[in-house]
Amino acid sequence: RLVRAIEIAIKGVPLSRKRGPLNKQVNSLWLGLTAPTTLIDQRINHRVIHRAQHGMTSEVKRLTHQYPDWSLPAFSATGYREWHDYLNSTTTKSQAINLWQTAERQYARRQVTWFKKMPGITWFDVSRPNYHNQVVQTVKTWYNQI
Repeated sequence: RLVRAIEIAIKGVPLSRKRGPLNKQVNSLWLGLTAPTTLIDQRINHRVIHRAQHGMTSEVKRLTHQYPDWSLPAFSATGYREWHDYLNSTTTKSQAINLWQTAERQYARRQVTWFKKMPGITWFDVSRPNYHNQVVQTVKTWYNQI
């Protein structure tokens, strides 16, 4: 989605919708960041708690006031529906946080599954020391070859 948005902002139309073959092969380097599942889960749980404590209530209240129709696709993002239910007293704060954390962890697993199927991604484990240096070296090597 981000790539498509950038293409639209720059060219006015995404490359995938242009007519005719693309004659130029794009040389790109795909890097993936990964970590043990326990670390990913821990980071997700902390991030959800941080967001819950720092602005989610005001954000959801503002959006509810601005857009009363919660069937819009934008509200399908994880966290919004769970927090909306909490603010409407459908769930407790603890339940909302737990549901939100679960949804985020499930989404992260779907992302990993999706990207693991893509060939050509060079993966780096962020839990390993000096992974930054490995990423920099990989990019430098790739860049010097183009």
